[in-house]
Amino acid sequence: MLFLKKVIKTLIDLKDKNMTDLNIVDVIGRRIVLEKMGDVYWGICPFHVSKEEKESKLLIAPTMIVNKEESSFKCHKCDASGGPEDFLEMYEEN
Repeated sequence: MLFLKKVIKTLIDLKDKNMTDLNIVDVIGRRIVLEKMGDVYWGICPFHVSKEEKESKLLIAPTMIVNKEESSFKCHKCDASGGPEDFLEMYEEN
């Protein structure tokens, strides 16, 4: 039983280390298109854009800002925000 507890603690420690080492631009940029503007990146938020909007030929303005220095993102339309872990969790739910 003690061995199992040590293995679980090691796995949790590795997960925590990996999450703190995540580059938010890489995490989000692998899922949506990001464009660098100044010190931050902008993209189309995947959390509030409807399927019809995605499939239409209409131009959709980027509303999500990704800040590499602060390791955070924020959508100025739907207020989705957080770090890389939050983005991944929300993206998987969506």
